[in-house]
Amino acid sequence: MKFVKFIAIFGLSMISLSACAAGKLVNVKLQVVDQDHHPVEGAKVDMGFMLSQGGNSYIGYTDTDGKVEATEKGIYGQSILVTKEGYYDSGHRTGYGDQDLTLELREVKNPIAMYVARQEEIQSLIEKNPAKSIGYDLLAGDFTGPFGKGHVSDLIFSGSYNYQKAFQHNFELTIEFGGDLDGLIPFYVTEMSNKWKSDIESEYKSAYLAPATGYIGQWSFLRSRSGPDSKPINTFDQNRNYYFRVRTKIDEDGNIESAHYGKIYGEFPMITHYFNPTPNDRNVEFDLRKNLKDGVILRP
Repeated sequence: MKFVKFIAIFGLSMISLSACAAGKLVNVKLQVVDQDHHPVEGAKVDMGFMLSQGGNSYIGYTDTDGKVEATEKGIYGQSILVTKEGYYDSGHRTGYGDQDLTLELREVKNPIAMYVARQEEIQSLIEKNPAKSIGYDLLAGDFTGPFGKGHVSDLIFSGSYNYQKAFQHNFELTIEFGGDLDGLIPFYVTEMSNKWKSDIESEYKSAYLAPATGYIGQWSFLRSRSGPDSKPINTFDQNRNYYFRVRTKIDEDGNIESAHYGKIYGEFPMITHYFNPTPNDRNVEFDLRKNLKDGVILRP
């Protein structure tokens, strides 16, 4: 992955760092591991030690234990970028002071072509059509008629939106599905990180495969506040992402015969969704060069 792209993703300020005498010496110890917690040797590590003006930079490579260490003058923390061919870029922005970190460098395994689109109009349609069911086609990346040109209602939205003023508003959203065994499973990047207690900030956020079971067939959300002195209610979670299973067909014994899987980055009502077009394939590793739907998506 290109360095410029990484900066756009992680917001790291590591360009044109100029040496500066101010600041105290800061020591950074870093171990780089893969998704199975095995050390990654030969990974390139760029560090920027930030100062009030400019900063100091360090470039090194991990040893056989996946470790590297640097000591430079800094004041405002460090920006770290880790890259290696065959892996997704990872990075981290630290606070001030000495650091002992573990970063996860996630392997590029089997990226595939997917239908990928971003949807930001859910709340607007709910506001204009309260109490109506609004279908959404994840393959087409569009609402079904009469709201759009989609054909299959993978997701079915309903609810209401009422905004009166800054501290007085109410937004209710319910999500149902077109099939009895369809549904969502939430996931959090921090949960994946805590598995190895690593400071994972990989550009690849999800697992490689969507789960086989555990999908929940209905979701309800509420964001509400009745006045400036009232306590806000908010069941939306901006740190939450989802796997989905839709278009599920079952045989005469009730077993799953076919289904489509994918993932959703972000929380409703503004989401980016990834639809695997191959039935029964749970792979959700998206190839950035192969978006089957028009549009540019900057995350795998």
